[in-house]
Amino acid sequence: MMRTFFVCLMLSWSSALAIRAQEPAPSSPEVQPDVSEIPKGYEVGEKSVSPDQRFAILYPVRDEDNTDATVLPNVLVRLKPYTVLAKIGDEGHWQGMRGEPAAQWNGNSVVAIWAAEKWGIGELAIYEIENDKVKRVQRGLAGGAEIFRSRFQRAILEKISERVR
Repeated sequence: MMRTFFVCLMLSWSSALAIRAQEPAPSSPEVQPDVSEIPKGYEVGEKSVSPDQRFAILYPVRDEDNTDATVLPNVLVRLKPYTVLAKIGDEGHWQGMRGEPAAQWNGNSVVAIWAAEKWGIGELAIYEIENDKVKRVQRGLAGGAEIFRSRFQRAILEKISERVR
């Protein structure tokens, strides 16, 4: 009798799990940032938007038909109302391009922005935002990246020279 009860209980429990597994997972409503004030020629970086959707990095739109050598710079902006907070780097990089600025937010007021190079981080800067303005920029790892890059190149050259011998 008891065995029958446990078998029925297990069957009902496993069927409930099977039915629940077939139900689509509830999707959280994804809030899209307001891009109505973005200037022409720019797009918002997909992975660069702050958690509260107020700040983002703008990338120039890739236009292969345009033979003009001028490229818009990457900028850190407040989206609504639109305000440029800081210019990032000396030249513009579109999304997916080697050297594009990538962002990692720590809350809504501190962002680490680095150049996504082929072998890792190129340059790193930490932007602290207060009252919708850049309060402080701490640049770092530019020299450290050179140390790692030179060590990496030396190690590669040593391996190549060992193979040649």
